[in-house]
Amino acid sequence: MIIGTRTATVLILLLLLTGCTVLPGNGFHKTDYQRCEDELYGGNTTLALALCDRAVNTSPTALAYSDRAVAKTDLGDYEGALADINVALQLNNTLPVAYGNRGVVKFRTGNYNGSMVDYETAITLDSSDYRPYAHRAEEEDALNRTTDALADLDVALRLNPNFIPGYMYRCAINNKIDNYWGAIDDCTKAITLDAGFAEAYEARAYAKARLGRVQEALEDMNRAVEAQPTRGRAYIKRAQIEQILGQNDQAKKDVDKARELDPSLPDYQTLVNMRNAVVGNTS
Repeated sequence: MIIGTRTATVLILLLLLTGCTVLPGNGFHKTDYQRCEDELYGGNTTLALALCDRAVNTSPTALAYSDRAVAKTDLGDYEGALADINVALQLNNTLPVAYGNRGVVKFRTGNYNGSMVDYETAITLDSSDYRPYAHRAEEEDALNRTTDALADLDVALRLNPNFIPGYMYRCAINNKIDNYWGAIDDCTKAITLDAGFAEAYEARAYAKARLGRVQEALEDMNRAVEAQPTRGRAYIKRAQIEQILGQNDQAKKDVDKARELDPSLPDYQTLVNMRNAVVGNTS
């Protein structure tokens, strides 16, 4: 999902400048609404919800309700999110982001037709906002409308060239349809914007390995592990590439480290069996 992920996926709204107070020596003090947005952007949804609650109580604007809906959506409270969006639209029935947010909730609850209508409304009201295009792309991909999803991601990234989740999502789709060079290009753009983005190195490593550039893939997995040394799956993925290169001793060490971090991950023999099943080698 785009929403609720690192990248990305939390909706970032315009900051309100109303209600600010001046603090001596510190300039403007942020409102609860502004702090709510900061926490949504940073992925701290629980704190964001508490701040949005206070914002709604002190300054019940359409944007405050819409932001609280984002927090509730991320926490799985879809009924509460819809209630907040309905209030937001009663206060301002031309607020594009509220329609986009409602589209996300409808998509998550299986109302695909309704979500598409809301995304289209959001785009009609503000065609310069990249977010409804990105959310619509997510739904189109889920419905196997890959061409439409890629087209919408193209628009989203044209509108916001710094939208890292958009590059990562397009990278994932390109890997899925075997467009590995396209995937490499998108992952590289994400890495250019965030050099410590482990998942981008992993996705690029997959594409390179599929193209036979296995040593380069290993180099990317080394960077992924350096970026997130406590993520077990990164070690597993590196071990799989090391197996391809015949570096079995190092692969075993990586598997041991992965299982130390996450005991639910497969052991070395399971990886060997998985690889044998793919290449048809049972020796």
